[in-house]
Amino acid sequence: GVALESVPRKEPLHLLRSGKVWGLQLDQDGICRAVGITSEVLALKEKHHRIRVCLDYEAGRVTFYNVKDMMQILQLEA
Repeated sequence: GVALESVPRKEPLHLLRSGKVWGLQLDQDGICRAVGITSEVLALKEKHHRIRVCLDYEAGRVTFYNVKDMMQILQLEA
């Protein structure tokens, strides 16, 4: 995902709904959820090994794609 420059990179992430981090989180149970404005659980059909993160700074948008077939997984807007 992406984060504001002020977010410490080496510390535990407790900013799930702070508006400072936008990304995907895979927990220990294999559940994938959006991180950012929302924390919705994503119903993914398959396990993604590689994900492309595309940032459109001017539009305030982050989009996540499955690298294998370039299908969009999630799009978040600031």
